[in-house]
Amino acid sequence: ARDKSQFVKEFLGRKAVFDALDTVPVKRVVDQRIPALKLGEKWMPVGSSNNGPYEYAAILDTKGEYRGIIPTFKLNPGEVIDENDVITFTDAAPDTISIQEAIEMMLHNGHSWIPISDEAGRFKGLVTFEACAGMMGS
Repeated sequence: ARDKSQFVKEFLGRKAVFDALDTVPVKRVVDQRIPALKLGEKWMPVGSSNNGPYEYAAILDTKGEYRGIIPTFKLNPGEVIDENDVITFTDAAPDTISIQEAIEMMLHNGHSWIPISDEAGRFKGLVTFEACAGMMGS
């Protein structure tokens, strides 16, 4: 069994790291590799798999603003992206939030990622728990 004081030191150390993430901008961990498709465009898979490591694609309006996601396995090559196919369950967060705020939003929404948009509302990518956890270890 671990010494109680050692447990407290480790717990407080992790909390200090988490608290420090309130000063780190979420822009540092945005993953821009997710496929992004505009409504009305045709789905054209790239490479041997539909979307690489992603099961979903971000759906954007004609201005590039985030509208939702769509499971890529449901799309056929050449199929036009329709509003009715889009799943909307969370709004994009601004890229001005901190990593700590992003983690809190993921926990609140019950998702392991959140979409991020710039100040003009254009989709920039996703932030995941995994990327945020990586910052806690650095």
